[in-house]
Amino acid sequence: MPSVSPYREIEFIDSDDALKSVCDHFSHEPVIAIDTEFQRQNTYFPKLCLIQIASSTSVVCIDPFAITDTEPLCHLLQDPAITKVFHSCQQDLEVLFLYLDILPENLFDTQIAAQILGMGRQLGYANLVRELLSLELEKSQTRTDWTQRPLHPDQLQYAAEDVVPLYQIHDILHRKLVESDQLAELQQQVRERLNREDYIVCASNGVKRLKGLNRVTGPARKLAKIMAVWREQQAIDQNRPRQWILKDGVLIALARQFSQGQAAKINNDRFRKRYERHAAAVLQFLRQHEDAAKLVAEVPVTEESS
Repeated sequence: MPSVSPYREIEFIDSDDALKSVCDHFSHEPVIAIDTEFQRQNTYFPKLCLIQIASSTSVVCIDPFAITDTEPLCHLLQDPAITKVFHSCQQDLEVLFLYLDILPENLFDTQIAAQILGMGRQLGYANLVRELLSLELEKSQTRTDWTQRPLHPDQLQYAAEDVVPLYQIHDILHRKLVESDQLAELQQQVRERLNREDYIVCASNGVKRLKGLNRVTGPARKLAKIMAVWREQQAIDQNRPRQWILKDGVLIALARQFSQGQAAKINNDRFRKRYERHAAAVLQFLRQHEDAAKLVAEVPVTEESS
């Protein structure tokens, strides 16, 4: 496909001096677009592999493996005078928080903007770019190994061409929000995603990550919360995806069984064969920590998990 980048050159940043220089350059821009590439297929913690930033004049790819002084980048991301554009910011913010221990200020999320404008709920980036810019994004590097070094020129081209349209569609969406008097709604929804506590690695946050909690009530709900905390701690300790420890549906099913007094003996043969290993592990936790409910007593349940 033709390059979507209007810039002649993609700058690869692999030293502290180069990072400081490019951050100084971007500090004079009113708007920058940001994207990340990371690996997380078989781990709890995402591994940040690349940071892409585009402005009106340039696009860079920052190699976090080569950077030892991240202060210039932190300063750039926390500059309230600069709008930082993301698409579906949650995962990017999570991986940047783990890397930098900060959250950016003054965000604009194009997915949220599109939803407010009635373009669709959780509209994918490729579809949004297609609709607003009539461009088809390159997909050849979707499953590439971003941890490898050196990165191939095709990988850098792909990464750059992922972030440039993000900068371009910001202007369109921002104008539409202003014209429809909905910019304040975007700003409010973005602020709700910038609660630092949500990004701190903590087992009690496992309650917020549990889908299906709204399907159980009473003792089963209480047990599901306790088990969600246990699962999150196991995932953190083992650095494995929480679903690998215990799937949401299995966790909810076990909570129901335990609340019905079937913790020691699960009558249904099919259920026992499928879940017995998980049941034993959770029961061991519950028996060793009889006051485990205190871990989740004050954890609010969001709409996603309530």
